[in-house]
Amino acid sequence: MAALLRFVGAVGALTLGLATLAAGCKKEPEVKNEPGKTCKQQNGVEVEVDGQVVCEERCNVADCPADNVCVGNRCKLICDAHSDCLSYLDGDALTQGCVTANADTEDGVNTGEAVSVCETSKVTVEVGLGCPMGPDANGVSECDGFVDFDGSPLKTCPDGTACSLGGCPAEHCKPLMCQSLGLHDAEAYCTTVDCSTNADCAPGYYCGVVRRDNPICGVSNKGDPDLPCIDPANNAAVGGTYLEGPTSLLQKACLKPEPCVPCETQADCTIREDMACVTIGEGNFCAETCFNDDDCPDDFACVGGAQPQVGFCVPRSGTCTPPATDNFCYNCINDLDCGPGGPGSTVGCIDLNTPQRGCFDFSFPNDCTVDADCPKSPSGRAGECLDAGENVPANDPLYHKCYVPLTSAGFQCWAPP
Repeated sequence: MAALLRFVGAVGALTLGLATLAAGCKKEPEVKNEPGKTCKQQNGVEVEVDGQVVCEERCNVADCPADNVCVGNRCKLICDAHSDCLSYLDGDALTQGCVTANADTEDGVNTGEAVSVCETSKVTVEVGLGCPMGPDANGVSECDGFVDFDGSPLKTCPDGTACSLGGCPAEHCKPLMCQSLGLHDAEAYCTTVDCSTNADCAPGYYCGVVRRDNPICGVSNKGDPDLPCIDPANNAAVGGTYLEGPTSLLQKACLKPEPCVPCETQADCTIREDMACVTIGEGNFCAETCFNDDDCPDDFACVGGAQPQVGFCVPRSGTCTPPATDNFCYNCINDLDCGPGGPGSTVGCIDLNTPQRGCFDFSFPNDCTVDADCPKSPSGRAGECLDAGENVPANDPLYHKCYVPLTSAGFQCWAPP
């Protein structure tokens, strides 16, 4: 198992940042405009400002605050994590993210080595504010009470910017969503929807998939019939990312990372102090830190950990990416990890006892008379053949159908170690 995991190093050599220091030059660069001389002859550098190329004096790192570097002809604070940067949630006037850029050199802007620096986020600053009461019976939460710059209710474009900035048609604007497990969820938070990539999300968030309660127009038994139906065929008109899933309507949304979310740099996982970006199998994924297996969920093992040495929780299956087919009980994050979605889709990600989730075909296609007739999970344990022992009577449609394995801890793909 140890060979499956490798710590993903920070980008570049300059990776120390202090949250107490704000990025910014001690003075704004002077615009050089000497008649008859090129920018180079004026010892300046060409920079794009508000869509226009201007000649400015070069950023000199000696003129910058401590722990800054010149990027884009501006002083930028060097960082390791998003928490090193300014955050509206911490009382600052704006929110920044720790992003990878190229430092300036004598050859021009952004021509040097890669470095992690604090950059102002375009996404509305209200993302991440709590909504512990969760949506009410009408779907309204604390996230619906925010006000935009112009005094109107806050709505955002699919790229996360406030609609008052004019970045998308009004039909594409939507209020923030409360990402919640239900009423009185202390960890619930407000976020944006209909993202296309991680770049549309607030710093530290990723573009994931959530289930929605709204029914799918023209489809029965998927969603709350008391809510308005949504037709994924209208996505282009409304800027939507809706898709029919195996049990419900799906929509893309910006989410806080969790174990097995793909990552490129350490900053992608550091919204949580107990996670890091590591190599698992063939890709890089967020992983929780640990000292032993007891620190990990039952379907994860602690690799490389033994106090005081910190290790990481890695799926016991050896991968964060389920196979495209025959993926019974492989760990997953959302329905699209297990199948492509769309009309007729039946394979998705099922929530099990403890934090375990696994791929499962919700159409219950496998008949059985004994457990050995059922597919095996990556743990080697066969699924459970449902019968009177699980209080499933003979007249129930699920009688003698295969479900996930039954362990001492309940229905789950991996038994406690």
